[in-house]
Amino acid sequence: MVYSELATQVLQVVGQFQLEPTVKLILVHVVSSGTSDFDAVVDRPHAQ
Repeated sequence: MVYSELATQVLQVVGQFQLEPTVKLILVHVVSSGTSDFDAVVDRPHAQ
């Protein structure tokens, strides 16, 4: 798999964390719409 330079740097930093094998990590990249009146609906995981 080919990653961008930024993605490679992020993965290197995350790799330095001492996480348990069962930890689930969610990485999110937010892109601004450029307009202040834009409302975006974001799906969020809900505890069940």
